[in-house]
Amino acid sequence: MNSTSFRTGMIFKMPVSTAAFLFVFYLFSFFFFSCESRDSAVENAAEAEDVTRSVTVAQVADFEISARHFQNKLNQFAERTGQGVNLSKDVQKSILEDRLSRYSMVAYALDQGWDREPELQYERTMIERKVWMEAFLRDVVEPQVQVSEQDLRTLFHRLNTTLRASHIQSDTEEEANSIKQKLRNGASFDELARIHFETPALKYNGGDLGYFTVDDMDISFEDRAYQMAVGEISEPVKTSTGYSIIQLTDRVETPAVTEQQFAEKKRDLTLLAFRQKRELAIRSHMRDTIESFSLNEELLRQIWDIIRDDRSAYTTDGFNEESFLASVPESLRSQVLARQPSFLFDVADFVQEARYTTKKQRSRVTSLPQFREQVEGMIYRRFVLEMAFRNESIDREYVESSSDETFYNALIERFNESIREMVRVDEEQVRVVFEEDGEFFAPELHLNLAEIPFASIEAAQDGRAMIDGGLSFEEVLRKYTLDIGLVDRGGELGFMALSEFGSMASELAGIQPGEIVGPFEISSHYVVLFRCLGRKEAAPLTYENTKDAISRYLEEMEFERLKQEVIERAKKRFDARIFEDRLAGLTIEQSPRTSN
Repeated sequence: MNSTSFRTGMIFKMPVSTAAFLFVFYLFSFFFFSCESRDSAVENAAEAEDVTRSVTVAQVADFEISARHFQNKLNQFAERTGQGVNLSKDVQKSILEDRLSRYSMVAYALDQGWDREPELQYERTMIERKVWMEAFLRDVVEPQVQVSEQDLRTLFHRLNTTLRASHIQSDTEEEANSIKQKLRNGASFDELARIHFETPALKYNGGDLGYFTVDDMDISFEDRAYQMAVGEISEPVKTSTGYSIIQLTDRVETPAVTEQQFAEKKRDLTLLAFRQKRELAIRSHMRDTIESFSLNEELLRQIWDIIRDDRSAYTTDGFNEESFLASVPESLRSQVLARQPSFLFDVADFVQEARYTTKKQRSRVTSLPQFREQVEGMIYRRFVLEMAFRNESIDREYVESSSDETFYNALIERFNESIREMVRVDEEQVRVVFEEDGEFFAPELHLNLAEIPFASIEAAQDGRAMIDGGLSFEEVLRKYTLDIGLVDRGGELGFMALSEFGSMASELAGIQPGEIVGPFEISSHYVVLFRCLGRKEAAPLTYENTKDAISRYLEEMEFERLKQEVIERAKKRFDARIFEDRLAGLTIEQSPRTSN
């Protein structure tokens, strides 16, 4: 069996085919010479622009910051802050210095050899695999996604519609189909929910999820629910967490939505519609690909038997390929688990993919049907990675640079960890701050509130009226909540500092246990009522009451001081430079999205 490996550690059984390209040139003399002067001018201008964009404006170690890179960061800053074109020279210099600091930390980390630590090597591989998969999905699946005018109108209608649904969830398609058959045979939805849910809130309310709207649920769940009529029960729907059988119980539509409102939202609708259709297209590609595999069910069962007999070898933290493979009979190790005409997946491939499956995911598997679905996911992942690596249209340079930049974030985290290990704060420092500025660290009022989140201001007003009319807070919570997880704990949020409630703080400051306040409109689709369960008044200003907060403050200040000190040393060591002359001659362009 042929194999080709590349830097992410993946093994490919089929060599990348070499495409033969035939170029046939038709030279039309008259056309060529008549257009040569004009075309040359255009090409020369474009080439000059490319050269300008590729000019290095700053450098540290081997990291060069090009004018294009700098321009992109300026655009990102302008979009985040809304400052538009008029970024001062000081702001531009500050952004460039920030990039130099970033790459100085990376250079320092590489010099320390942290990139060779096993944990970071593993993370590097995980990053590269993810980037290759994203590149394949972007180049192969994304082009199939088209957003029509009707798609936008459908989404706009959904955004102005709130649904309420119940569901019964299962981990496997086999179990979901069994539940659906019981429903066809007349079983009660509520009774089946009581059997299949362990969470008390879902167990005793028939799987009720409360009200929701667009983007609140898994996209496949949401898409199916919006196509249903009230009272209808769906077939099993594959979601990111398993399978759901949905029962739609209510639909509330906003009246009198206008064409002007639609036009105003059209740009945002287009972005959201594309994101949702892209996700659905990826899931469809995964489903179709898995269905195209021929799976060796007997071999799958044999591997599951090995795992079931010694689960610790499969679910251990830091999965060891060699150790696990040693538990597999030699006669099975080279056998093929799944095949396609252009793709094979054997037991050794499964063991390698298990290493790149999280411990949490491996630990969730407790039955053969669950194991089968996990293996199907591994096969799909491996298939996409192989197809991506064979696909010559994917920009290798982009994949590598994107992987590098993401990995640099991991190196910077390691850099920060090393700085935190250096931080020391003694009690004398804490006492000095207490004596001089203790009032800034005085404990503030803390409230323990219960919350009911509603889908609209109208629903919140109805809920408040029901409570005022004698219905309990808990009953209204069960009837209306957007977050079913709150039901189990009566909506309780736990003690929080008054300042954490932001603009609502002034109205909440005087609330007493048992009192209800609101509704507060967080957004048009998220409105809350609060009930006070308890208060912890602001404590007296004493050293004991403030020392922990002061220590955290001093530790953070010392961390920042030491971090900046090490960065500055790294800049000197690795010869960080800004090329002022090149920067001065650079024309800074305005991002189109910040234009007026």
